[in-house]
Amino acid sequence: IAAKPSPERWSLKRRFQRLNRKLEKYASQSDRVQFANIWNVMLRDDQVDESLFEEDGLHMNEKGYALWYEVLSKYLN
Repeated sequence: IAAKPSPERWSLKRRFQRLNRKLEKYASQSDRVQFANIWNVMLRDDQVDESLFEEDGLHMNEKGYALWYEVLSKYLN
C-alpha cells in the first residue's frame, strides 16, 4: 500500500512520492507482490483532498476509509 498523502504532512510530499515509486518498483519485480496506489485517489487537483480527513489533517475520516476500501478490495480474494 502506498504511503498516503495528508494535509498535515504535505510538506513531505516529495519524500512520500519517492517512497511510493520505490514500493511500486519493488512490487513490479515480484510476481507475489502487488502495489496498491492510494496516493492518486486521495488527491483533487494535485492537492490532498482534505474532505477525507479528520480535523487534525492526519487521520482519515469515514469517507477516507471508504475510499481505501474501494481501492484495496480489488486486491482481495
